[in-house]
Amino acid sequence: MTVDELIIATLQTPVGLTVEESVYTGAGVSYITFDYYTRPAEFYDNNPAHEIYRVAVHLVAPPRTNLATKRAQIKTLMFAAGFTFPEEVNASSKAEKHYIYECEYLGVSGV
Repeated sequence: MTVDELIIATLQTPVGLTVEESVYTGAGVSYITFDYYTRPAEFYDNNPAHEIYRVAVHLVAPPRTNLATKRAQIKTLMFAAGFTFPEEVNASSKAEKHYIYECEYLGVSGV
C-alpha cells in the first residue's frame, strides 16, 4: 500500500469526508487534502533503506462548522496508522475553517 492509499484508507470512511491528494476537485464544502515530501533515511550500501515522509493533512470546512470531533479523529487515526502523533496548526480565515495536521511516516525506500 502506498502512503497515498494509506492516508485515504485511514481517514476517508472513519471521518466521513472525501480525501484527495494535493487538490480537492469535488463539489463538497468540507473535505480533506494531503501532501508530503520525503527525505532519505538509514543508508545501506550508499542507498537509503527508508524514506521519511513529512505529511500535511488539511481539513477544510465552512466557517461556522463544528469540527471538534473530526479534528480529534484525524489525530487519533493517523497515529494509530503508524504516523507520528500530528501537530495541529489552525490556518483558518473568515472564509473557511482550515486545520493542518503535520506528522511523519517511515516508509521503505523505492531505491
